[in-house]
Amino acid sequence: MFAGFRKFLSEVSEGDKHPAHFAHDDYRLAAVALLVHAAAIDGDVTDAEREKLHAVIKQQFALDEATTDELVAEATEAEHEAIDLYHFTSLINRSLDGEGRRRVVEMMWEIAYADGDVDEFERNLIWRAADLLGCLVPGTHRARSTRGGPAGDAVTQEKRPITLITGASAGIGAALAHEFAAHGHELVLVARREQALGVLADAIAAKGANRPTVLRADLARADAVQEIAEALDQRGLEPDVVVNNAGFGLLGAADELDRAEQLAMIDLDVRALTDLSLAFIDSLKRRRGGILNVASIAAFLPGPGMAVYYASKAYVLSFSEALHRELKPKGVRVTVLCPGPVPTEFQARAGMSGDAFPRLLTRSAERVARDAYRGLMQGRRVVVPGSANRVVATMIRLTPHRILLELIARQQRGRR
Repeated sequence: MFAGFRKFLSEVSEGDKHPAHFAHDDYRLAAVALLVHAAAIDGDVTDAEREKLHAVIKQQFALDEATTDELVAEATEAEHEAIDLYHFTSLINRSLDGEGRRRVVEMMWEIAYADGDVDEFERNLIWRAADLLGCLVPGTHRARSTRGGPAGDAVTQEKRPITLITGASAGIGAALAHEFAAHGHELVLVARREQALGVLADAIAAKGANRPTVLRADLARADAVQEIAEALDQRGLEPDVVVNNAGFGLLGAADELDRAEQLAMIDLDVRALTDLSLAFIDSLKRRRGGILNVASIAAFLPGPGMAVYYASKAYVLSFSEALHRELKPKGVRVTVLCPGPVPTEFQARAGMSGDAFPRLLTRSAERVARDAYRGLMQGRRVVVPGSANRVVATMIRLTPHRILLELIARQQRGRR
C-alpha cells in the first residue's frame, strides 16, 4: 500500500539528507506547496496548523528539522508566486501513483483539521485539489483523512473536471488551448473543423500533456450546447472552466451585408456564448471554477462599418461584468478578455486587409492567451492585453461618441 508514496519517501531518506535546494520540478516541493495553500486558504494560519504542517512534512518526507524548515520556506515562496494549483497537481500526478496522491490529500485534511475546525474555504480547496489529483472515483468510493481528518466528511466525485474551449481550431482559441494545457488542465476542444481540432490535440499531446477530447459542433445551431452537454456526460466529464472564444465578424455597412449572416453572427457571438456561460453553472459552482469570455476592445466602441459585431462584443462585455458580480460570492470567477488586434484568421473571415491595424496595438495570440489565463486565475473582471490597448480603452471612455463614430467609420473604410 502507498507504493508510490513510499518510493518518493525512500528517495529522500536514501539520498542527501541536507539538499541545498529543492528543484522547481521536485514533487516534494509541489506537495508541500499544496499543504501550505491548505493552511493559508482562509487567510489565517493558526499555530496549531503551523505545527501540524511542520510535523506532517518532517514525518512523511523523513526529513530533519533544518531540511523541513528549508522545504517549507521554499514551498511557501512557490505557493505565493503560483497563479493556480495546476502546476503543483500536474507535477504530483506525473510523479505519484493513486495511493501516493491520495495520501497528499489526506495530509491536507490533517492540516486543515489541526485547529479543530474546517471552514468552507478549506473544504472547497481540498475537494478541488482531490479532483485535480484524480483521487476521487465514480460511485460511492470515498477519499477521507485517516489521521485527524474529517470523521464524517467524505468527498465523492462522479465526473472528471475539464476545461471547455470553443472556437479552438485556430487563432486565440488554439493559443488558449496550449496555455491551459501547459498549466495541467484537461481539455475538451469544440469547433466546426474537426480535422483542425485533431491536429491541435496532437500538438498538445506531443508536448507531454493529456490529449484533449475533440468535439465537432456548430455553435450557431440552437441545440449545439445541449449536444455538448450530453457528449460530456457520456464521457463522465463536466466543466470547471468554460472558455467562450468562438465568434466571427463582418466588415461592411449593416444595410449592405447579408442579413442572414449578421443574424448568424448574433447566434454565435451572443446567444451561444450566453447559453454556454449559463449551461454549466452548477458544476462551476461546485468546483469553484471560472468562465472566460472573449470579447474585443471593440466592446468599448460604437462600430459603424461593423455595427453588429461591435454591438455583440459590447453585449459580451456588459454580460460578463454583470456575471462576474453575481457569481463571485458563489465562488465562480468570470473574466472578459478584450484584446486589441490579433493576427488570426478572423481578419480574412471578416473581409479585412492584412495590414488593417497599427502595429503598436497588435499582439500575438500566444501573448493574449497568457494574459487571459493569468487574469482568469487572478479573478480579474476585465483583461485588456497590452499597455497601448489599455491606454486606448481609457481614452475611449473620455471621448465623446460623436467623435468616436466618425473616427471608427473612417478607420473601417480604410480596412477594406
